[in-house]
Amino acid sequence: MTRDHSTRTPAASLRLRFAAWQNRLPVTWQVISLLALPVAIGTAVYRHHGWALGLAAVLFYGFLFTVGTIRVPEYESWQNGKGTWDAIMSVPMVFFSLAILFDELALWQTGAIAVGVGAVLAPFLIRRRRVLRAREGAQAARSVLLAPLDRPVLSDGECLLCRPADADRFFERRRVWEDEHWRLSVVLRGAVAGFAHLESRRHIPYLADLDGPEAATLGPVLARATAAVREATGADKVYVYVFGDRVPHLHFNLAPYHPGGPLVGGAGQVRPDAPAASAAAHDAAAKAVRHLLGGLA
Repeated sequence: MTRDHSTRTPAASLRLRFAAWQNRLPVTWQVISLLALPVAIGTAVYRHHGWALGLAAVLFYGFLFTVGTIRVPEYESWQNGKGTWDAIMSVPMVFFSLAILFDELALWQTGAIAVGVGAVLAPFLIRRRRVLRAREGAQAARSVLLAPLDRPVLSDGECLLCRPADADRFFERRRVWEDEHWRLSVVLRGAVAGFAHLESRRHIPYLADLDGPEAATLGPVLARATAAVREATGADKVYVYVFGDRVPHLHFNLAPYHPGGPLVGGAGQVRPDAPAASAAAHDAAAKAVRHLLGGLA
């Protein structure tokens, strides 16, 4: 259903217009403008408690607003998943607020209250961060399961799956087995460890175009690959998906299913709260499939 944008409230429309205007500003100007608030907070703290604490407030809020504006990838990658970091950051926020509002409190009292508030908020912030991380993991898993081969053609018009080394890097997968007609690669990201792509080595656009030795060997190869994925991952069954509407190169998506696991059936659907499997789990699944198939060294 298409949203009727005319139903937006004036406040929502104003926020959208402001965000669009702000995004057009150079990053340096955004940083300078946002530093005005840390300076204002630091000035207020300085008037109540002196230059040392005022400078600390400027540095603290300046850091938060700067990294929030320029979106430092290393910082975001490190912070991701760390609910404890949110809890820790809440302590100085409460501390500086109390230092401005309540002159009669000694600094040690202000600090004790801030730590207490941070301790109360910590479980909620940690849980919130875990939920956000789980949602991100589920989105990554769906990107693998629902559309694992979403950019089939390179800029020069050549099929990406006809260049297996490039395809392996692009889809973050490891080739574990191949013969003269087929190859099998295990994806190393997402919520489902052992998720694999079985594809023809020869360029065959769609299932309806299947012919020759690939048509004669598909059944045994698919059964063997599916059995290996099931045994390697300890899955109850392995779902086999054939979409074919995005990539003009025949490929099968093999998804191991565990009761209560992230995969809930249908067209590669994943539980929205399913976290991404660990790198170790992906690596172990790929090695086990390769071993069972007597695959590549």
